[in-house]
Amino acid sequence: PAAAPGGGGGGGGEDGQGDGEIEELVELQLVEEARLEKLFDEQRRERGLDDEVTLKTFFKLFDMWIQLYRLNKCAEVLPEIVEICRRRGGTFHIQGVQALAFTLWKQSKFRDAAALFHEIEDIVGSSSALCENMGHTYSSLGDFEQASKYFSRAISCMDHEEAQGKKVGDKAGVLLGLGLIEDRQGHFHKA
Repeated sequence: PAAAPGGGGGGGGEDGQGDGEIEELVELQLVEEARLEKLFDEQRRERGLDDEVTLKTFFKLFDMWIQLYRLNKCAEVLPEIVEICRRRGGTFHIQGVQALAFTLWKQSKFRDAAALFHEIEDIVGSSSALCENMGHTYSSLGDFEQASKYFSRAISCMDHEEAQGKKVGDKAGVLLGLGLIEDRQGHFHKA
């Protein structure tokens, strides 16, 4: 999905990073992963999972795991984390459900991810990033009607967010996604 936590690496050369710089970055990420895993394990033992400090550490660790594509580690811890986050409500609820949805999406469990994206939508309403993610999810499921609906909604949200002075995502990417969906449905005049 579009609004993924963490980052994503590029290749060598094109973005100004040579192989040596990329290897150094990965090495630093591995050191940080080990530090965060140790800290999270200590906090989990001493403070428990249902603790604000422990949860904040987990989400930093989650971002690192996503960067390193450690989906199995994410999937192992997230069910328990999400249960706690839902009980706590507020930002933790959204953050926990979003992390699980993203992990499931990356594991190609698109139906499960879609249900979680709808849970987020029910709490916070539509946003350009959320609607774009839902558009990609429905596209991956082959539900082009829903994909078109959510890509169109993402564009409307972008226009609204831009009018409010908010930073918006990549409109061209959403338009491309919508055009591809319309093309697959044979709606060539819309594509």
